[in-house]
Amino acid sequence: MMVMIVYCSHEAMSDLIALMGSLIDVKGRIQIPHIYDSVEQLTAQESSAYDAIDFDMASTLLTCLFGICIVAVCWMIGGVTVSIP
Repeated sequence: MMVMIVYCSHEAMSDLIALMGSLIDVKGRIQIPHIYDSVEQLTAQESSAYDAIDFDMASTLLTCLFGICIVAVCWMIGGVTVSIP
């Protein structure tokens, strides 16, 4: 059963972020009904290929959060322009 929290602030960006945040659950599974119906299970060979990838979600998130904090501090102190190509 899918539970969607409806949030309407009349601010387009806030509403978009709230909507996008409701599309996945805490385990990262997409909450759109039947979206996984046509997705095939991984083969043993495909699964082992993913096992070999060295990826740590926690350190990746920390790196992203650190970057966001740096941008926020630069913006707050003023005089520093951050441009994203």
